[in-house]
Amino acid sequence: MANFMDRAGELSQEFIPSTDWVGDDVPRLEREKLWPKVWQVACREEEIPNIGDFVNYEIDEESFLIVRVSVDEIRAFYNVCSHRGRRLKTAWNGNVANGIMCRFHAWRFDLEGKVTYIPNEEGWEGCQMPDRESLSLIQPRVDTWGGAVWLTMNPDSPPLREYLSPAADKLDPFDLQDCRTLWYKVLHVPADWKLVLEAFIEAYHTEGTHPQLERWGSSSGAGDLQQGIHSTHGSFTLVPCDDLDPRERWHGRMKDLADTLYSMFLEPCMAASERVLTLPPESTDADVFANYWKWHREEMEARGQKWPENLTPADMASTAWQIFPNTSILPTIDGGLWYRFRPDPAKPGHSIMDIWALARFAPGEEPRPSREVFPTLESFKGQCPFLEQDFENLLAVQKGTRSRVWKGANINPREETTVYHFHKAMHDYLSKDG
Repeated sequence: MANFMDRAGELSQEFIPSTDWVGDDVPRLEREKLWPKVWQVACREEEIPNIGDFVNYEIDEESFLIVRVSVDEIRAFYNVCSHRGRRLKTAWNGNVANGIMCRFHAWRFDLEGKVTYIPNEEGWEGCQMPDRESLSLIQPRVDTWGGAVWLTMNPDSPPLREYLSPAADKLDPFDLQDCRTLWYKVLHVPADWKLVLEAFIEAYHTEGTHPQLERWGSSSGAGDLQQGIHSTHGSFTLVPCDDLDPRERWHGRMKDLADTLYSMFLEPCMAASERVLTLPPESTDADVFANYWKWHREEMEARGQKWPENLTPADMASTAWQIFPNTSILPTIDGGLWYRFRPDPAKPGHSIMDIWALARFAPGEEPRPSREVFPTLESFKGQCPFLEQDFENLLAVQKGTRSRVWKGANINPREETTVYHFHKAMHDYLSKDG
């Protein structure tokens, strides 16, 4: 099998060499040159609401404890004891308000990462013991945006806001920081993390994978847009079906999505869409959208939910973002979907997909997030029919890309440019020295 670097020069807007996925050196290059260098989502802020709450975030061979250390401060620590290297916590989450203790030899650390207790410390008497400061837990950089906690292992990474540019500016009107988790599902997928991500960063697959949406009109890509190292594919036009009036088309598409996604298009959206059907028969597409927009706000505010004040209809044109390297965000007025993709450290060639469904809630009605884990694609069935259509492709794609005759992906330069942009950024990182 060839290596990634052997065929890196073949990458173009129309072709991605197979070694981007199956090159023998790809896992090592990602471990050394990608994951330690980028900002990545560690958790949602609402997952750690109380002082001492933590989430254990794993990426490749590393593990981090994301800890709320005060009402307005979050820190991260490499999840490794400075004594003998044991992981301090193996659970996904918990609370360490009383300090972090290693179960091996009972060393203890406070919420600043400083060692506070070493059993039988006098045993080092007369020997060269490291000073306590050097025994502190190592802290990567953390910051927050969009209601999520982001982490980077790279001390030289630009500030998070700069790294996310221009995506953060384009997404800010959705007020994602005001959303809360409606549901959170973790899926173990028998496919490379990049193949899984790529299934969710272009709309070209709609006709083949989600044919039920074609009855309401076909989506015609207006050219996916590169946004620095990030990209968006939400800018498209809907070619309507001539035999449906705009009211039925709008309501039908929304209902199809709501009934199969269980997210993104929630009660306020559907109540406004029902009202669309009451418009006069001669209503145009513009009439439908203008009234829907007004009614959606009314329905949201009637439920005590906060309308995103700075959001305009123009902001809705680019609503599917790939944040390099492993995050995809699909915001809507009601909330949205937030995906994270990463390699499964326990199973080479497999991946873990985190799915957060976000929603807006009236004050005091926000649920405490719960997390459901699905060890197989089969176990996920019945959870989200729309996504299950996407998952039906993954195992077949994983197997097909391993064929000796498959040389690479012949991508559509108009409809799949997000996939090219992703691989171009990957090449830039994996090809760097140091």
